[in-house]
Amino acid sequence: MSLGPIPIKNFNLEKEAAFLEEKVAQGWKLTKVGRVFYHFETCSPAKKSCQINLVDQKVGFERSKVELVEKAVGYQKMKKVYRFAQEDLPEVLDSELRLAYYDHYRLVFSRLASFAIFPILLAFALLTASVSIPSIVLYLALVLSLLFVPLIRLSLVCEKAVCEMTHEQGRLTGFEANYIIDFKNISPETMTDLVTEMKKLGMVKQTSERILRIQSALSKEELTQFLLEHTTIESENFSLMHIGEMYVLV
Repeated sequence: MSLGPIPIKNFNLEKEAAFLEEKVAQGWKLTKVGRVFYHFETCSPAKKSCQINLVDQKVGFERSKVELVEKAVGYQKMKKVYRFAQEDLPEVLDSELRLAYYDHYRLVFSRLASFAIFPILLAFALLTASVSIPSIVLYLALVLSLLFVPLIRLSLVCEKAVCEMTHEQGRLTGFEANYIIDFKNISPETMTDLVTEMKKLGMVKQTSERILRIQSALSKEELTQFLLEHTTIESENFSLMHIGEMYVLV
């Protein structure tokens, strides 16, 4: 039995499948998937196809000629099914589930990253104001802040996966967004009005209840200013991201 850490990039299911195909080719058979580690056992090196699918926890798969490993997912009562076989596996249509999965965890990791970095920023502000802080509090804030970078990277991996999937499925045919706007506490009626307003700037695509993808020649600062001046959305209720900048970080 051997443990192997799960790389951050493997939150993208396609990259995870390729990673596990390489491991079995090196003589390591997957037996279990934990929160942080893969569990492997030695086996004869083999060339096998790996397919990872998101399905309802009640769905079962035929085990004949296929090695299965399952892992529960804490979202919508789903599970991840890892299938290994010598031949190509039939495709399971789970694209809508994947999009929802990536979008959900993109937001989760983004919020956790904000939570991780906030204590050290607050501690720094208090120290700047000459406020005394116990050493243990500073130590804990510093330790928590170490989670910021991996959480942000996980969020960006999910965002990139959403962009890749929507492009592959033709959802953005003829449309290459360069900005993503994520709104908070927005009603469907407000979003409809917002889409109409944003079309004055360029091409707009709504990809979920909260997210708009925009193709615009404006700079990030100009686009932010437009949102504040021409809509009723407050600055704390939206985040604007440039896709090119995110891809560099990933």
